[in-house]
Amino acid sequence: MAFTTTTSPLEPLRPCQQAYLGSSNARRMLKRAQLSRKTTGSGSDDPIFALHEEASAQDPLATPFHAPDESPASPPRTGYSVQCYATHIEDEARRKETVAAEKEVMGLLNSINVSRRVEGSLPLKLKPLLCKHAQEQADTLFAEENCSIPPSPGSAPLPAYVPNVTIHESRSGRRRATLISPPAIGALACGEMWYGGKYRAHLYAVREASSSGASGSSGGSIASEEGPVHQEDCPCRLRMVFETMVDEGWTCVGIGRGGDGRGRWVVELGE
Repeated sequence: MAFTTTTSPLEPLRPCQQAYLGSSNARRMLKRAQLSRKTTGSGSDDPIFALHEEASAQDPLATPFHAPDESPASPPRTGYSVQCYATHIEDEARRKETVAAEKEVMGLLNSINVSRRVEGSLPLKLKPLLCKHAQEQADTLFAEENCSIPPSPGSAPLPAYVPNVTIHESRSGRRRATLISPPAIGALACGEMWYGGKYRAHLYAVREASSSGASGSSGGSIASEEGPVHQEDCPCRLRMVFETMVDEGWTCVGIGRGGDGRGRWVVELGE
């Protein structure tokens, strides 16, 4: 039995197949040209070819890649620049302390005005002259209490007790009051403490302690026919601070604090 083979004509190539064969032929021709230039040495005068050969010959492990440093070089430090930087740091710290002190002053002012509004009195406004006087008094009081200012010869000794409220009256009849807080107390705590004096009052008459021995050596009050002694830590003293603070006769106020936030608050009230 004989076998016969039949051959069918080749099918025409599709456009995509023609493009693929064309690109393959182009790559083969380019590769042959590169190999011929390597073997014959032709084309070595081409600068691009020379750079390519030099880069290919380098060992990447022997010469690792280092990214260029694009950060600007810092200027050389001199004595003048260091001094300017230190001065800037000091000024910035002083500015922050000033801002913090102003916030504390405004906090105490708002607390006082809230207490006055609750009691039906008009709010107070800061007066620069009273603020200056209150700050000077606060600084002096802080310096005296910390013995940084020696007493002058012939001056009276420092009082053991600082009154928390003092009312002055001029010859013309104008009043001025001074409120002094305990040391090292915050603005809001001071305002709340002074307003708390509203609920601190005696239900009976009291008399002031005299220097003739109204109180014993232990500091306790001595009862007498005139009534109990009005001690230095008597609750009525906070009551007097409250009544003075909410007095409707005051129109302006000055606030100061000594010791860079470590001293007492001094509040000057004026008509």
